[in-house]
This record gives sequence, C-alpha cells and structure tokens, in this order.
Amino acid sequence: MAAKSPAPPPLSPLLALTIGLVVLLVSAGLSSVSGVPLVREVTLFAGSALVLIAIVTRLQTAGWDWRDRVETAAYVSSAAAIAAGMVLGGINPAWGSTRLLFSAASLFGFGATALILLPTLPRKVLLSLWIVFHFGGMFTSYASIDPPGNQGPFLAKHLWTYVYRPYLSFIYMTNAYHFYSPDPGAPNLMWFAVRYSDGSYTWIRLPTREKGQIGMHYQRILALPEHSFSPSPAFPLTREQALEARRRGVDIDEDKTWEAIQRRRLMASSTLEYPVRVKGKKDPDFSPIPWPSDLDISMQYREPNDTSKQLLRSVAQRVLRLAPPSEKPGVEVKSVKVYRVTHQILSTYELAKGVSPYLKPKYWPYFLGEFDAEGNLVDPLDPFLYWYIPILNVPVNFPGKAYLDPANGVLTLPVRMPAIEPSYELDGLEMHAHGPVKGK
Repeated sequence: MAAKSPAPPPLSPLLALTIGLVVLLVSAGLSSVSGVPLVREVTLFAGSALVLIAIVTRLQTAGWDWRDRVETAAYVSSAAAIAAGMVLGGINPAWGSTRLLFSAASLFGFGATALILLPTLPRKVLLSLWIVFHFGGMFTSYASIDPPGNQGPFLAKHLWTYVYRPYLSFIYMTNAYHFYSPDPGAPNLMWFAVRYSDGSYTWIRLPTREKGQIGMHYQRILALPEHSFSPSPAFPLTREQALEARRRGVDIDEDKTWEAIQRRRLMASSTLEYPVRVKGKKDPDFSPIPWPSDLDISMQYREPNDTSKQLLRSVAQRVLRLAPPSEKPGVEVKSVKVYRVTHQILSTYELAKGVSPYLKPKYWPYFLGEFDAEGNLVDPLDPFLYWYIPILNVPVNFPGKAYLDPANGVLTLPVRMPAIEPSYELDGLEMHAHGPVKGK
C-alpha cells in the first residue's frame, strides 16, 4: 500500500509571503501618518507574522535537492530583503528596538540563504564553527570579569574587547554566568519622582513585576540601573588640587571641589528644610535628613562618570515624556528627580526573625539629580546630589540634642544599628522628593 503524501499546508508559503509583503507595505505607508499608531503596530506585526509563517512552512515542506534548495533560498532571501526594506523606509525612526530587530533579521536571512545553497559538508562545517564561536562568547562573558582582588585572563579580555562585544551585546549575553555565586550582591532599582508645576509629585518605579507583562521584559528593565550607572573612578578634586589645576591654567569651579560638596551635604543635615510626618501626630513635624554616622564616605557619595551622566539625561527625558499627566487642570509636568535605589539583601538574622525584605529601610537611595524636559540638571549644587539618602527607624526623641554633633551642629544617626524602641520611620527619600519647605 502506497504511503500517503503529506497534506498540503492550509496556507501556501508563496501566498503567505505575498500577503505578508502587502500588509508590510501598508504598514510602511502608515509609518509617517499620525493618529493611527495602533493600525501601524497591528499591520507591522501581522505582516511580519505572515512572512515568518511562509518561511517556516517552506522549510517544513521543501526537500533538499538542488532545485528545492534554490527555491527555499529565494523565499528566505526575499524575506531578508523585505526586512531590510522595512528598516530603510518602512518603520518609524523612533522605533529603535524594532528597527534593530528587523536589521538583525535581514542579516540572518541573507546568511541563511548562503547556508541553504551550500553543499552539505561546507554547511555543517560553517554551522559547527558558529556553535564554537557562540560558546566561545559564553566563555568570554564570564572569564573576562575580574574576580575579587584579581585580574581576569588576558585572552578573554581581548576577545571581549575586539571580537565579541557587538555579538554578545545584541543577544544580551554580557552578564557573567558566575554572578549568582557566592555573593550575588544587592540589586539596584531606579525610582523617579516626577514633579509638577504646583509642587506635587508622583512616583515611577522601575522595574515592577506588575508592569512587566513577561519575564524577559522585567529582566530587561532590571538591567536599566546597571547599564545607566558607572561610578566615577575618583572623588572630585580637593581645594588644593583645584588650586594646582588653576596654576596650570585649568578653570575649576570652587563650588565643585570636594570640600564644598561635603560642606553642602553637612549643612543639609543641620537645617530644618524638609518635612517629615511623625507617626501618631496629625500635624507634620520638621526634621533634617540625618548624616549617617556609621557609613564610610565611599559608601555615601557615588558620583557617576561622564558617560553615565549623559545616559541619565536621556533616561530622565524619556521618563518625562511618558510621565502621567496631572489630574489638576493647568498643572504640567515640570521635572523629575532620579534615584538609584539599592535593595539590601536580608541578613541571616533578619531572615530567621521573619523580617520582610520589602521594608522601606531595606532600600538605600542615591540621588542622581533633578532634570528638566531638556535633560539639564535643575540644581547642580543640590546638597544631596550623588549622596545616599537614609530611610531608617529613628527614636521618638529624634531630632534632639542627643543626636547633635556639637562641633558643627549636624544631626547624626547610625543607619546600621537597630532603632531604640519606641521609634518611627524617617523617610529621607520622601522628604527629599518633596523638596525644601518654604515660608516656615
């Protein structure tokens, strides 16, 4: 009894490819038309899906003799050409990620065309070499990272710098595979206090699982604080170093010397400029944001390098563009305060005690600047710029003379010591986001 021939696909590859091309042409025509964003997105997705269905169906049903391979290569190269055409003129220039995806699809399609046309042995050799190259990248991802107190291998570092960087960055394999062990370190988040023209503000926190439709989206947003912040390799110049620079003809702003930066921060902990609501009281009380007395200065001040400062400007501009409008008529978005928040991991003692990892004092915010719609710093001399802002439980008699440093009038408080009961939560982050109190 003769074997039954496979049933024909419900949609022929040629028909699916043709319909997909027509739909993508419609999407390309709508790319410059305003007022139809949903139609653009639906047609782009539908056309791409039809082209992909055509390629998959063709690969599943075609044979591997020379004539079939030539026809299959024609399908794949046509799809690659369609993707390239969409990049050149069919996708809104503002859709950067979509253009990148179609660019990669185009390059992959042309490469696949060559593989399909090659004889079996060269094809296997090339695929094997690609697998070796890919796993070499995985090796480079973790071997190029410096282990604690040591240097990574010379070869891995050079492979990463001169060979693998574009490839690994595109497929997001730039993280080291050993970073979960033995000490993963505290994760970093980004919180944005969007301020309005009437003085009110609202929070945008990234990442949040509620807004992450899929796990990969959450992981991508989780990488935002890491990729947008790299610390400056050194502290700002001291006054003595600034004087030496002036003697060499380099103009250094006195307000940006390390002594001036530290003086502004200390003064901010000695003046009553920020509001705090004390639990159990109906009226707001006032208190400075205290100076952490038990933290090394290197843990309190973290200035980003110049590249990170440019990235933070771009991040702030995007947040302002997407910020929710005020519910009050005539009130507009004014600026955004950016905070890099380190979520401290529970100690073994806290875990045994049943302490919640989401307690507010477990979050350590660092203020990275307040930006306007053009990405400019609103106040480059903000006393808390690049400083840690404590959130902690404080005794009910705080602020008081017992916490006042008599040498400079600064209110100090340890942040690592358990609070003396009874206590209340002093939220320096909310105090700073609210801004200085006027007219007290």
